[in-house]
Amino acid sequence: ETKEKCAVAAVYRFNPISVWREMRRATLFVSGGGSLLQDHTSTRSLVYYTSLIRLAKRYKKRVLFYANGIGPVRADKNRERVREASELADVITLRDSASYDELRAMGVKNENIFVTADPVYAMAGGTREEGLALLQKQGVPTDRPIVGVSVRFAKGMETNVGEFARFCDAVSEFASLAFIVMQTPNDITAANAVQTRCSAVWTRWCPRGFTPSSSPPASTRPCSAWCTTPRSPPVLQSSRCPQRVHCRNFQPTRH
Repeated sequence: ETKEKCAVAAVYRFNPISVWREMRRATLFVSGGGSLLQDHTSTRSLVYYTSLIRLAKRYKKRVLFYANGIGPVRADKNRERVREASELADVITLRDSASYDELRAMGVKNENIFVTADPVYAMAGGTREEGLALLQKQGVPTDRPIVGVSVRFAKGMETNVGEFARFCDAVSEFASLAFIVMQTPNDITAANAVQTRCSAVWTRWCPRGFTPSSSPPASTRPCSAWCTTPRSPPVLQSSRCPQRVHCRNFQPTRH
């Protein structure tokens, strides 16, 4: 998949023979970006990434940490693993000052550490017209401010769904909300959990000339899937549409 999308040579990261072969061929080993050096996911994940760094230095390759985020690293043994790997790196660039402070707190003495920025800021952005066209294609109203919402069940989020839903309700008084999925299926599960607790958060335009049928949909079905009867002007509806809620002419976002 990486090879097809990015037009680069790629090997499966959990194939040790392939990784070993490519590491011997390499000139430079780049680790990152993102928060690779952390034990929140698991100790096994951290051991894997620090092992790659040690393997690179075993074959006398230069090592660059590219815009990494460091932590959280809670276990003492894991903090020692990160410290040792960081001392091996030729250059370390970090995406935030908190990561710099964390490495120093671990006792890292490496002098080639620089705070830069997250690599996402190096991406080429689209034009405003392209963005509006994409929003309109997805049924997001563009005649009022738009707020993107991206949620994930990180630790503690499961107990705060109601509070987050109330926040989204408040924002929906003056802006359209667009839920953004960054990782499937995890973000879809989290977004659905928030949406079902909201009065009316995620909204979609019904196609012009259509209005809802007489049978309201299930609570998570988008309204454009059941707009069947011709009508004008277009209407707006929340994706959370219990039996008591029907599409109405577009006035406020909340229904």
